[in-house]
Amino acid sequence: MFPKRAGASVIGLGGMAGSMGGMLFPILTGKLLDYFEKVNGDITAGYSILFGICACAYLVAFAVNHLLTPRYDPVKMKEAKA
Repeated sequence: MFPKRAGASVIGLGGMAGSMGGMLFPILTGKLLDYFEKVNGDITAGYSILFGICACAYLVAFAVNHLLTPRYDPVKMKEAKA
């Protein structure tokens, strides 16, 4: 879908997004489980929500992918002026 000269940039942006998610998810997980433990002393509901999020993550990613790129046409890049 992307030209060879844009491959590193596209992969870099995807890696950055994945890293940001990898940093934020444990923080949000801790806050969610701490909240449920504080509210009723049982974090089972917090784990249920987390497993629900994990179960839906691939479906949401699939839907976002198809919303952002409905057709897999090659991307045309303009030549950079020197």
